[in-house]
Amino acid sequence: LAANRPEIEATGARLALVSREAVDITADKWETARFFQRLGLPTPRSWLPEQIDPERADYPLFIKPRFGSAGKDAFPIADARELRFFRDYVPSPIIQERLAGAEITSDVVCDLSGQVLAVVSRRRIEVRWGEVAKGVTVYDGRITEGCLQVARALGACGPITVQCMMKGEIPYFTEINARLGGGVPLGIAAG
Repeated sequence: LAANRPEIEATGARLALVSREAVDITADKWETARFFQRLGLPTPRSWLPEQIDPERADYPLFIKPRFGSAGKDAFPIADARELRFFRDYVPSPIIQERLAGAEITSDVVCDLSGQVLAVVSRRRIEVRWGEVAKGVTVYDGRITEGCLQVARALGACGPITVQCMMKGEIPYFTEINARLGGGVPLGIAAG
């Protein structure tokens, strides 16, 4: 949709969707990590395969495709043997420090001018095939402020979903989806 915005909007329709440049950032988990770093938001330490030595790495780690979705081909890594195997198994991987805390997903809704209308966060309790099956709404001012910062820097229009993992009491920002998440009914039900 973002690639064809001019043609679609020439019909009189308006897209509640981020720009093509923002789609490129959110679709690539390596670029997303670099985006969070530029904003000064905590994010897991991240490497491309050629940037990490399996024998010297600090485990545990986590590996996932740079361009993946729904948790497909994402695996925890416990040691050098697993890292060597999954580096070759996972397509175009990104390797990150593994954070074992709660996963918080925030639905962020912006109007057509980019003004943030709402941020609703939920802690994932149960996930199936990468989508939340059970969750509970939560509020953490640091997460909300981080989401506002992300939305402004992306020039968000319409919905985005911002994900983070807790490391102790600190939210580490991990991913952005340029759409509403599968758990958005929980936020709607919560008002």
